[in-house]
Amino acid sequence: MTAARRTFICVGALDECVPEHRTVVLESLGQILRGSPNTRIFMAGRPYVRGLGGAADFVFIQPAGGGVAGVLREKLRKDTAPHIMNEQHWRQRL
Repeated sequence: MTAARRTFICVGALDECVPEHRTVVLESLGQILRGSPNTRIFMAGRPYVRGLGGAADFVFIQPAGGGVAGVLREKLRKDTAPHIMNEQHWRQRL
């Protein structure tokens, strides 16, 4: 059965699947693509995750501004009470 309408499937964190399970997921997605030409799949994962043979285009996206570390640095820079989380504060709590 093929889908007449365009369908989008999003799969995230594919790199976190156990390799054996990842293979099954990729094979299943490949079957969907072969049977439903109007289906598009967006997969997110680390660069080493490859699959779907020639049916896939790969786009590598790098976070801007240092990724998570950059966001944390910016949040800490704007912190209005940095003294609350200093080393002495934590020693007193232990």
